[in-house]
Amino acid sequence: MITEWWQQLIFSLVTISFGALLGYYLSQHGARLERKLRDAERLRNAVQNILSELQTNLEIAKQPFQSPLITFVTSVFIIYAGDITRLPNDIQDAIYRTYVEINMGNAIVQTDLHKIKWGLGYLDNVYKEQRKKIVDEGEKARQLLENWLKENDRRCSSAKRQSP
Repeated sequence: MITEWWQQLIFSLVTISFGALLGYYLSQHGARLERKLRDAERLRNAVQNILSELQTNLEIAKQPFQSPLITFVTSVFIIYAGDITRLPNDIQDAIYRTYVEINMGNAIVQTDLHKIKWGLGYLDNVYKEQRKKIVDEGEKARQLLENWLKENDRRCSSAKRQSP
């Protein structure tokens, strides 16, 4: 059976349109998945870096007391502050509480550096107490972050096994 030229034209147009729409959908879906994976990797890197900085601060806080007072590190927290909001609320709360204590410790160090009229060593006991608070809050945050990383790694590995 010979078809009319216009029937072949319509069939070709429908086939091309369907192929173009399918190709567009698949490329958008792939881009969405890629963006999701990239965001998940960025969050994982943020958590690893914050955990590393937190561990450094815990080591500083656990060192035997010595003068001059040692400043705590906060640069990684500042860099990844926006990414922290994507973590569960309990982890966010623990991180923020820890860094509040760390910033208070740094304020004590800065005050001591200026050797106000009270004299050298006036803030030593205050700094010692602050270090205890940093250790208490920091250990909670460290444990939550480590658990999140383990859970995230477990989820990622099971998702990779399910994807084609």
